[in-house]
Amino acid sequence: MAGHVNMMDDCLISNLPVTTLRSALRLLISQGSATQRPFVEHIRARFHEDPPQFKAPERLFTGDGVVTEACLTYLAQTRCIFSCRLSQESLPYLEHFLRAIPHAKARWTENSELAKVLANFDGDVVQAVQALKESRPEATPELLNSLSTLLASIKGCEEYCDGAEPPLTFPFTRAWRQVRDVVAMLSPDLAPTAEVTNGGTIAISATAAARNAVETVRFGPFEVPRLFIGLWQLSSPSWGAGTAQSQEKALVHAVESGLTAADMADHYGDAELIYGEFRSKLPPEIRGTVYAATKWCVFSPVSKPITTSYVLDAVRERCRRLGGRVELLQFHWYDYEAKEYLDILVELIGVTKSHPELVSAIGLCNFDTEHMEESCEYLIAKTGSVGIVSNQIQASLLEGNVLVSR
Repeated sequence: MAGHVNMMDDCLISNLPVTTLRSALRLLISQGSATQRPFVEHIRARFHEDPPQFKAPERLFTGDGVVTEACLTYLAQTRCIFSCRLSQESLPYLEHFLRAIPHAKARWTENSELAKVLANFDGDVVQAVQALKESRPEATPELLNSLSTLLASIKGCEEYCDGAEPPLTFPFTRAWRQVRDVVAMLSPDLAPTAEVTNGGTIAISATAAARNAVETVRFGPFEVPRLFIGLWQLSSPSWGAGTAQSQEKALVHAVESGLTAADMADHYGDAELIYGEFRSKLPPEIRGTVYAATKWCVFSPVSKPITTSYVLDAVRERCRRLGGRVELLQFHWYDYEAKEYLDILVELIGVTKSHPELVSAIGLCNFDTEHMEESCEYLIAKTGSVGIVSNQIQASLLEGNVLVSR
């Protein structure tokens, strides 16, 4: 894969500050697949040629609350493995790190540096498993065994935390949910039924939520806040990571502030799982007033006929992850030249009528004006009405593009 490099360019590469080199790489790979694909393929090839070594537990964790250089290096290498789309290959590295914790009798306190590192690792497991899910792997015995072993190592950490004196805060609730979810997707019979402990009903002030009610807009049968909270930062470890406890606390604050609707997507890490569990733990009188908007994003050609069954399966997958109804399902399409999206929209509108317990309303995501109009006209011709209730578009306070017809 190596090619000729100009000597002066090589001098630049060898001497540039790391921040400038990273900036240059980001610029190059943002130019499209012609530069992005060789970049990723080269890194994958290097990992296949020389896989990172597993580090002994005593090197990863050497004392109470101590973050070792070996620990940071190991985690950085693991992130690189799953980020270059070697998600299945990253599973043994994740499992090894988890098993090292009880083996080395690692200890941490709330808000310590090691606790922060473990919270980031919790997010790493989420992202690695999300990358695995999006690759749509075959449910081979080898893969299912790797995932079962990973689940066992997470459970082993929980048992270690509970048995410590004094007990340690278990930091891997998000990882457990995400790994369990992919097992349920690949082989429902193998998914464990018992959840890792994460509290019961959430104490939340209905009075505060009512007092802080914000301006609303109608989406299908519901009046929802005009302003949604967005969970897109869960789509990448680059935005940092939060514990399950801190995320739940933030969502409680949002609801009590009147922000009772959240926007997420099928590829935003564990966003649907987080919000779904949050809603399920709310008191019934509040749960019914907390709304979920998620997305079904199609980023590549569809390899099967567009049927009611195909669309219904996609809707059910979103509901499974959210643990209940989707109040607003937004549809994103990869290429307007491929017209299957029009028939998918017809089927989606049909699902809102045939299965209102699954999805209440359909919206678009990032459709330009021309193709939004095309969709509306097609729906009117096929169903007698527009059907869609919204179009979520990219907007910035720093740019005026949202005010210009596209």
